[in-house]
Amino acid sequence: MSKSAKTTHAYQAGAIIAIELPDKRFAYGRLFNDPWIGIFDRITDQLGDLKSLIGSSMSFYCSTNLRALKAAGWPVIGQMPFPSADEAWPPPQATMYSWNTNWWTTGEPKVTHKGQIRSARLDEVAGLDIATANPKAEGVVHMIVERLVQGNHDRYRVRHQ
Repeated sequence: MSKSAKTTHAYQAGAIIAIELPDKRFAYGRLFNDPWIGIFDRITDQLGDLKSLIGSSMSFYCSTNLRALKAAGWPVIGQMPFPSADEAWPPPQATMYSWNTNWWTTGEPKVTHKGQIRSARLDEVAGLDIATANPKAEGVVHMIVERLVQGNHDRYRVRHQ
């Protein structure tokens, strides 16, 4: 392969992946830029296809990396291309926040969006999901179990201050 040839992989923005859970059921995610995964609000007992996601919405978003995606080997079951490059980003997430202490580790609220981190007002971040980096597939699965299976969304949102 020449140096100018581009390497492609299945884990591109818009790809829909099936994520096997510890109980052998399946959750589903849509890849966004960076890569972020939008987790659908649907779990199935058997591996589904794109049709099984009709009517589903995003339950939450989590950050990971290409290495974790490849190591997990989660199958791509289809593509849902984004209408625009802007829509290939997840919604804003609070960052640099410690839920246990209800404190901003940088001393002020921060938001990450479209690959950028910026300062924010408290009213902007109240109730936002906390950007959670999962460098390993196990972290993504753990978050899915906690949020989608157990319904523990509050642990992953900024508390009102």
